[in-house]
Amino acid sequence: MRIHFIGETIKLIPFSVKKNYKKIRWRKFARLRNIIGHRYSNVNKNIIWDVIKALSELKVQVKEILGNEDKSVNVNK
Repeated sequence: MRIHFIGETIKLIPFSVKKNYKKIRWRKFARLRNIIGHRYSNVNKNIIWDVIKALSELKVQVKEILGNEDKSVNVNK
């Protein structure tokens, strides 16, 4: 499942990056990953639907982060 993968990947993002982008609901995606990965019977269809609707916004935000991080790397060279 892609939602599981997204949650797993979010856990790998350094805290220093996450704290600079507080409007992203990092914990929500990470928690959902735990539910999907370990407690299948607790998966709530409404929560899944809310996450699916939030994915397009997350995509835009991640592209913004990547652009900003690339700029900061180039400035620090």
